[in-house]
Amino acid sequence: MNEPTRNDTSGWGTLAAVSAVATYALIVFGGIVRITGSGMGCGDDWPLCNGQLIPPMDFDTLIEYGHRLAALAVSLLVVALATVAWWPRRVAVRRPLRILSLLAVLLLVVQVLLGAVTVWLELPPATVVMHFGTAMALLIVLAVGACVGLAGAERPAVRRDGATRTLKALAAFAFGVALLGALVANLDAGPACLGFPACNGSWMPRGGGLVHVHWTHRLSAYLLFLLLLSEMEARRWRGPHVVCPRSPDWAGPGRCRRGHGAYPLSGHLEGHPPGHWGGRGRRHRRRCLACLEAAGSLLEARQRPFDEATSSTGA
Repeated sequence: MNEPTRNDTSGWGTLAAVSAVATYALIVFGGIVRITGSGMGCGDDWPLCNGQLIPPMDFDTLIEYGHRLAALAVSLLVVALATVAWWPRRVAVRRPLRILSLLAVLLLVVQVLLGAVTVWLELPPATVVMHFGTAMALLIVLAVGACVGLAGAERPAVRRDGATRTLKALAAFAFGVALLGALVANLDAGPACLGFPACNGSWMPRGGGLVHVHWTHRLSAYLLFLLLLSEMEARRWRGPHVVCPRSPDWAGPGRCRRGHGAYPLSGHLEGHPPGHWGGRGRRHRRRCLACLEAAGSLLEARQRPFDEATSSTGA
């Protein structure tokens, strides 16, 4: 008889976290390859290195060959992640996590192909930037999967009202700034814009295309910094947002049944559609009460500074 599946996704989340850390290390290793000029350390051969599986080592070959071995390790981790998510089904991994695992495999395939094309074409800047961008996208997917998998399905979600779309836009903008930085590095545009924070002593520098590329990257980074500061300040004023499950124990907006009564819940609330959480009975009640407790703690934390200010004024 088959063993029942378990709803614990922490093991999958741990594997995703390990994969994310390994991918980050691979990106750093790729930066070392670029800085040391070792990108052609294996010649224009791929997947072999200078026509051999294990080539004679000099400095450039050692750096590039080590980068390829690190990429192989990340590939094995990502494939293992998808395997655990889809088969065998001893642990019931939720559908969003399974989709993330497939997306990670797809990005890995694109990343490997771009790496091969980059070597075959002898490091053109366009493919190098696309190679870097795909690696960043893979890191994002693995990091999101790790956070969701380690959090599990039993915890009530705590958000800030109206902040989700802003944070997504900021993340996309930060991704674009990182790609611009990669373009600056691969075009050797760093020396084109000297001085800081201005460029060549001017806030409207003159020069060729490399100056414009570098200055656009700097302005984008400055703007990202200001947007992050403004968002942090806005989050301080908006206050927390609690998302509670809608279930047989959910008595409507702001209320959760406990025993024979319905208790009000203050703050910003959002009920998920029926069936979002799955299951019945005690699990619904436990989640609903956990949501009440979380909201109460958040509201108490918000009220404490006002109480302290009132008491100090009265004294």
